[in-house]
Amino acid sequence: MSKKVLAVIASVAVAVAAALGIILAVNGYNSGKIGNKAEKIEEEFKSELVGDWKGSYSISHLTFNDDGTLDLTVLGLGLDGTYDDNFDIESGIHTLTIKYNSSVGVSVTRDFIATVNENNELTLIDSKVDSIGFVYKRYDSASSEQNKSETDSTADKIDDIDEFKSALLGKWTLENTQNTGYNFVDSSTVTVTLMGVSYNGSYSVSVEEETGMCAVKITYARLAGTSVSNTYYASISGGKLTFVQKGAESISQTYTKAS
Repeated sequence: MSKKVLAVIASVAVAVAAALGIILAVNGYNSGKIGNKAEKIEEEFKSELVGDWKGSYSISHLTFNDDGTLDLTVLGLGLDGTYDDNFDIESGIHTLTIKYNSSVGVSVTRDFIATVNENNELTLIDSKVDSIGFVYKRYDSASSEQNKSETDSTADKIDDIDEFKSALLGKWTLENTQNTGYNFVDSSTVTVTLMGVSYNGSYSVSVEEETGMCAVKITYARLAGTSVSNTYYASISGGKLTFVQKGAESISQTYTKAS
């Protein structure tokens, strides 16, 4: 075999090896095994979060700062915290970790699966209780008047425990039915109606330090004398009451306030 042919073969081999090296490098980068693609995506996502976000929940206002600090409003109280993002290359999921100290000094850490859509809506889904999700809208000066009109009403924004207790009072019926629901008579008395049968009971409202969520504990006695007690994570928005049963978070029911 001539030297010229050998030189050609060697050149082709070098070219093929270089091409394979490039392909492997690209695949490694895309898979997150080479380079810092995940870190770049995390930084881009955090940059996208920077700004003010508002929603109608116990955590009603989030301000993400570009230095990783966080200002948040929990039940009407302004608190300081931090946030960080962890992006999983394989699943394409952002896990947003929020840390803050509650109003009584208890340290709270919560992880959320986070997404931002084309409508500038931030969705946070609790990583431990995936049936609990929150949607926040970006808030800026241009839309401040519109957001103010949307959130000033107690029926649309309940971020204070006293407001929540006040808004809870009255009769609530399960959507699409009139024979199941609750009538919160006063600050501690409730009438529970199940399939047209009513029971007298009591209730209490508290805020969980770990989650910052409103919890409503309802206790009543059935006709046979059996005592029933359930605790629900509760939220009120747009004239609707949502109960998510604690310990059985896949069970969620929405009630409409009677006129």
